[in-house]
Amino acid sequence: KNQPAMRTLLALLLLTAATQAQPLDKNDRTIVPGKRVGPITPGATEATLKKIFGTKQVQFGIIAGPEGSEVPGTRVLPNTPDELQIFWKDEKTRTHLDSIVVFRRDSHWHTPNGVRVGTPLSKLVQLNGGRPLEFSGFDWDYGGGLTPGPKLKATLPGLGFQLSHIDAQPPLSAQESAQVVGERTVKSTHPALARLKPYVNRIFINF
Repeated sequence: KNQPAMRTLLALLLLTAATQAQPLDKNDRTIVPGKRVGPITPGATEATLKKIFGTKQVQFGIIAGPEGSEVPGTRVLPNTPDELQIFWKDEKTRTHLDSIVVFRRDSHWHTPNGVRVGTPLSKLVQLNGGRPLEFSGFDWDYGGGLTPGPKLKATLPGLGFQLSHIDAQPPLSAQESAQVVGERTVKSTHPALARLKPYVNRIFINF
């Protein structure tokens, strides 16, 4: 008389097992902070990336860094809109993820709440509970580096952002430029930003 209940339990167990056994989707472009970047999980190695994306879509080499530096890293989906730059804590064995960088403007990578390359700074302020954010001044190698506020950090843990901007119309005055360009801290409330329209230029996923 307990057969229906047993059959239901067995069906649930089989469904759970099947769900767990499903391979990660190589076409998934969702960045889930603290968990995965599409099919790339924290335990990924270059070898597992080749299994997921195919050997030709995973290339190890030198990646240009700030101030003329060169850093060994792995390019996934090279020369495509969804290209990723991946850096390792162990560069020799290409294991132990350090960080992943999303940088192409037409990239499809996005967080569940819609943050992607091209997202306006105003969206990040909104995710920070409406509280202003700060970033380093534009137009130098570390320019646009955002300091995440408490709520933004809690909402998107492990993610970092670099901002860029459009050409201001009308152009900024020399005084305005001096306040938002170079090695200085800029607040998201600065009036000049209404014309510069800052947006996310790079997303850093840190492990």
